[in-house]
Amino acid sequence: MGILDKIYDEIYLGEKPDTEEYRELRESYYAVWDKAEEILGEEFFDKVWNTVVELNTAANRNHFKEGFRLGVQLMLEARALPGESEAVR
Repeated sequence: MGILDKIYDEIYLGEKPDTEEYRELRESYYAVWDKAEEILGEEFFDKVWNTVVELNTAANRNHFKEGFRLGVQLMLEARALPGESEAVR
């Protein structure tokens, strides 16, 4: 496990937005999943849900890592004096 994975998994706590829009979307999201569970049955629903959670976790971890790298690159480029080479990714 890389250092950014470790930071994401053990330290980083992504705060969910606390807006009316987000709360409404979240309620709608879970209502759809509740209906899906009724249709799919508990066993298959659990497989689908776990796959979705794994996919979202992998995507969120990737977004975190890319954001971290972008932040570091921006800091390195901000330190460069005019005429110096830029930071390389």
